[in-house]
Amino acid sequence: MKEHRDTINRLSIDLDEDVQRFTVYADRLENKLKARLVQKLDFDDLRCWAYDLDGVMIELYWDDATGQGISIRMMDEENEERLREVGEKIAKE
Repeated sequence: MKEHRDTINRLSIDLDEDVQRFTVYADRLENKLKARLVQKLDFDDLRCWAYDLDGVMIELYWDDATGQGISIRMMDEENEERLREVGEKIAKE
């Protein structure tokens, strides 16, 4: 997994370059980690699904314009280690 900062300095963790696997990661968030889907944005060139995971908001994100593939990010900078843990858990088959 590759980490980087987005345009507003949030930690973002790249999971996969294959956009077809977006729903695989969504399924893992919902079923493995019991995250609750709270918002879903789907467009031709962008997908952003927001999840509540034990009170922490996590976004599963893909934006064709960035060319970075599927990633996860969160709004709360204080929980960056938690984001890394989530990334590790949903990246595993």
